[in-house]
Amino acid sequence: LYRGQRSLPTSQIPRVDVDPQYADFTRTTRAESTGRFEFDNVAPGVYFVTSQVNYRDKDAYVQLNAGSFHQRLRTGNDGGAMFETVTVSGKEEKPIKLVLTNDR
Repeated sequence: LYRGQRSLPTSQIPRVDVDPQYADFTRTTRAESTGRFEFDNVAPGVYFVTSQVNYRDKDAYVQLNAGSFHQRLRTGNDGGAMFETVTVSGKEEKPIKLVLTNDR
């Protein structure tokens, strides 16, 4: 999915328009501060769960000076994208725990 890896750094996340047919089959949510998220009424099957985390170091700046031009720019974008496959049987009695890793 990500060039043979299970994760990508932020700088390598492709910026593409989403196919409307694909978008019809996706669900999006935000995780709580602990990373917990949930989807209700998920039909049995195998799914790709993807996660994208982007953050910026609030103290990372670069000063540009060229003649009379002076500008201070914020830098330091970091984070990345990951995916994992998950199988839903429909018989789960507890939440499915999912840990996104690059261990494969």
